Amino acid sequence: MKKLSIVGISALLIGVSAVGCGDDAVDNPGQPTAGKGSGGASNTGGTGKGGKANTGGTQNNNDGGVDSGGEPPMGVAGMGGAPPVEACDIYGDRPIKAIPADAEGNITAELLTADTVWSLNARLYVPAGQTLTIEPCTRIEGTPKPNAGSLFVMQGAKINAVGTPDAPIVFTSEDHTVSANPWGGVVLLGNAPIAPATAAETNPVRIYEGLTDERASYGGTDLADDSGEMAYVRIEFGGDIIVTTPKTKEINGLSFGGVGSGTKIHHIMVKDQADDCFEWFGGTVNADHLICQNPDDDMFDTDEGFKGHLQYLFGRSLTKGTSDDPNGFEWDGNQPLLTAPAATLSVPQASNATLCGYKATDKVTYGALLRRNLGEGTLVQNSIVTGYTFGVDARDSVGTTAAPLIAWTNSLFFEQVTADGANPADDELKDGAFDEQSWLTLAANANDVSSAVPAGFDCYADVPVAPSAPVAGATPGAGFDEAGTFVGAFGEDNWATGAWVDWALPD
Repeated sequence: MKKLSIVGISALLIGVSAVGCGDDAVDNPGQPTAGKGSGGASNTGGTGKGGKANTGGTQNNNDGGVDSGGEPPMGVAGMGGAPPVEACDIYGDRPIKAIPADAEGNITAELLTADTVWSLNARLYVPAGQTLTIEPCTRIEGTPKPNAGSLFVMQGAKINAVGTPDAPIVFTSEDHTVSANPWGGVVLLGNAPIAPATAAETNPVRIYEGLTDERASYGGTDLADDSGEMAYVRIEFGGDIIVTTPKTKEINGLSFGGVGSGTKIHHIMVKDQADDCFEWFGGTVNADHLICQNPDDDMFDTDEGFKGHLQYLFGRSLTKGTSDDPNGFEWDGNQPLLTAPAATLSVPQASNATLCGYKATDKVTYGALLRRNLGEGTLVQNSIVTGYTFGVDARDSVGTTAAPLIAWTNSLFFEQVTADGANPADDELKDGAFDEQSWLTLAANANDVSSAVPAGFDCYADVPVAPSAPVAGATPGAGFDEAGTFVGAFGEDNWATGAWVDWALPD
């Protein structure tokens, strides 16, 4: 049983949800083209299910208008142009079958149908040259240890997992809740470039997170490599520990290893994961409309030369988690080799994020930890950061306060545990005396570093609630969705409604 009924709560908050429409493709985001622009932060929360038999019972979209009679939740509506599919009972009874695979764990099926619950009963691999298609309203259940299930999409293979707002694809555990021995996650592996781990490496290829199976290799030279498409997917209750030495490594909710820009990723929720929700190891893939709830570690983690672009990100922690340093963004230039050539370093760019930390007082957390020699051009804009020890900490060759290599603009910082903007007591041996507070508060950056909370905003509510009045941001540059002229993850289009979103806490 779920702990609370999100459908019931959302029904009290709103009579009609907003409709999202239009093209939300995001690639090659650039700098903002203007200062504070027009646009509204509107209702950003979706409704989830209250039990195991959700028949699509979120407040569905009508004409696209927000009900003016109440404070709408921060929800998710379908902006991706997905064809209409009848709402489904994602937790309904169906026969359970193991995903067909050979003795080595190579998946032999090309289609997983919605009339079956598919058991992911080991680390299974989609082989090169094969596409695995998963129908809308399909439930896949990962088994726990000793045969913890995870899905690996190998280099040269593709996944076609495209649900709809009310007929999502759900990767979950067998008992649909948090476990001490969780299943793993979903790992996409591509042929796009990654940064080197040694000075001698050119066009490096490595194996995912300490594994030794070469089928988990990633990296190459194809910037536009295509690993398929995932949309309207929820991944929950995973995080299998795969190695313990020299340090413990768990599988993230959704991992990208050298995934190229030909891959399409949008409308994905990861929740209650025993590691990061999303992590990018190099590659050039772009992603948008991502939700992270209750990670044990970081929400959105990039490393190893990642050069993709991310837009419309919502993350919140309602539970404490076990990590020593859970952060919203944890962005590294290249952890394996800090002296890697500048051209190979990560240059992540993000727009329209809302990051809400747990407000812990016994550990240091950051809305964004920017470190390990990020490349010039790294950018965050039009974002909200709240609930962390510090809003931002920048380390390791990010330029100087007067001439930074990184940019953070048109954003709001409020109600951190210790400070609203940055870490004023940062170790100057790590950042070369870079002054985050001065950097953030430069007039040209148009950030608001204060204790003022936007009226109506509550990202910690059972169903999170957006500011009741529009919060204007900048017009994003070329490659972003230029309609994102508001601050935070949600604007006029309520993109978080439907059965693919579940805000409920686990039992």
